[in-house]
Amino acid sequence: MKLKTYVGCALTGAPQVFRDFVEMFKVTLTENFDVELLKFVGLTNGTPRDVFRTDLGNVRKCDAMIAFVDLPSIGLGMEIKTAIEHKKPLLCLHRSGTSVTRMLTGARDEKELEMVPYHHLVDALESAGQYLAYVRERSAGIDAIETWPATMEETG
Repeated sequence: MKLKTYVGCALTGAPQVFRDFVEMFKVTLTENFDVELLKFVGLTNGTPRDVFRTDLGNVRKCDAMIAFVDLPSIGLGMEIKTAIEHKKPLLCLHRSGTSVTRMLTGARDEKELEMVPYHHLVDALESAGQYLAYVRERSAGIDAIETWPATMEETG
């Protein structure tokens, strides 16, 4: 069964190169991993109400969420908070060297989410693939890995 996966990121004010990177990540993720990608409304489709209902609804019904936290975003913050409240497995990815808000690093320290830096698209995909395999094993009741691999975690 495919994991229902929601990928969130900053959109409003995000540079086109970042949006293109996230889009390439999503395309490659669906081509190479057994996931059903839940789509967000985006910048041009629907009304603000559609964005609110659809995107938060997708967070609630996903099996796992991946969030790109490279850029500040109130909407993404709302999605992350919803994922935490609904106990959704949550992987936050950020470009290596990017300053990430202390609210998220605190949530990581409280084991509410996982956070991993990446250098390139392939790094982000590798981390996401490993995390989704971990989520799949946990949801199947397989204790193959006790916790998310410590070698992948960012120290801090």
